[in-house]
Amino acid sequence: MSTSTPASKVQEILPQLFEASLTPGKPYIQFQLTETITALIPLEQVHESLIVEATAVSLLPSMPESVMGIMSSRNHVFCVIDLAQLLMLPSTLIASRQYQIIVVRVLPNKTASESSVKGDSFLGIAVSHLQEITRLTEEKFQSPTVDFPSSLNPYVLGAVNIGEQQMLVLDPQAIATAATLYASQS
Repeated sequence: MSTSTPASKVQEILPQLFEASLTPGKPYIQFQLTETITALIPLEQVHESLIVEATAVSLLPSMPESVMGIMSSRNHVFCVIDLAQLLMLPSTLIASRQYQIIVVRVLPNKTASESSVKGDSFLGIAVSHLQEITRLTEEKFQSPTVDFPSSLNPYVLGAVNIGEQQMLVLDPQAIATAATLYASQS
């Protein structure tokens, strides 16, 4: 029986760390949307993911229930929405002490008039549980075969099967557009 030291273990696995063994495809952040729905968002539009105390989100008066408030991170101030509520799904965030938030970059609306504000806009998307980063190729995308609520249709780019579970790939731009329209109607 051989005894291995931490240094020998590191030397043994070090070559594997530098091998180009990345799974092909683009990265997506995987999260729990509801108790029964797992979803993904393309990582290319994600600015950061955060776990924050509920007190870090400042409430805004006269806003829809899906708009949780505003917060700041890395010198950016942005609105935070409860994604499940926005999509008319049951939310588990109502009495949470902490929020798990995916901060997405909001692309400028090409049909809107030019804005005098320069720089990126951001939206905080509060979800039930951040899970992991998954790499997917577009060949794996398919139409959803599991019965998902029809309220999700405008936000779905496709679905993927990972293991025995089908997961929805959501469009963060469509979510941001809906959040903006919904908030402005209040």
